[in-house]
Amino acid sequence: MIEALCRKLTALWCRQGTISDSDAEVYRYGLELLVSTAVNFAGIILISFLLRKPLYWIPYLLSFIPCRVFGGGYHSRTHLGCILFTSVLYLGAVLCADMIPLSWIPTACIAVSSLALVLLFLLAPVAAENKPLTASERKLYRRITLAAGTVILCLALIYNLVHNLVSARTMMIFVCGEGTMVISMIVAAITSAAKKTDLNITSPQ
Repeated sequence: MIEALCRKLTALWCRQGTISDSDAEVYRYGLELLVSTAVNFAGIILISFLLRKPLYWIPYLLSFIPCRVFGGGYHSRTHLGCILFTSVLYLGAVLCADMIPLSWIPTACIAVSSLALVLLFLLAPVAAENKPLTASERKLYRRITLAAGTVILCLALIYNLVHNLVSARTMMIFVCGEGTMVISMIVAAITSAAKKTDLNITSPQ
């Protein structure tokens, strides 16, 4: 649906002379990425309001986006699959942040952010199949991802010492943003490994 809409829009722009035919594919891809991202954000915000947690999406995305942009993660083959996957991750994060007892949250934040940093160290970055990273990009993205994970862990440690900086649930959903990003990376790594195994099995000897 998103792809069809973006193709129609770029075709219209070509007919109107707004863009050239040679640039149509570039504009279509950029528009498709923009619309897909906007729909993902809208879905997260909608879930927040439906669950009566209207501001949860802000701390969640503050930790999720930096790690996702530079650390990589799972890419669905369809926009619908991407939207559903992102929504399920966010829904899980909200439920997790709300179910953990308040007295456990300081310890849980440190545990989750520590484990996440270890997994980021082992996995990051996970490149998309259609956009492989150069050696220099991989090195840079890894540094940025690990820096982001380190900052989140430091914030969790600070919160453990000074609880009144933010509410417990806000801190938990913030840390869960990084946690769901790491889950996305794990899914991507498993999917990539499975595809490589299938290719090795089916390739002629």
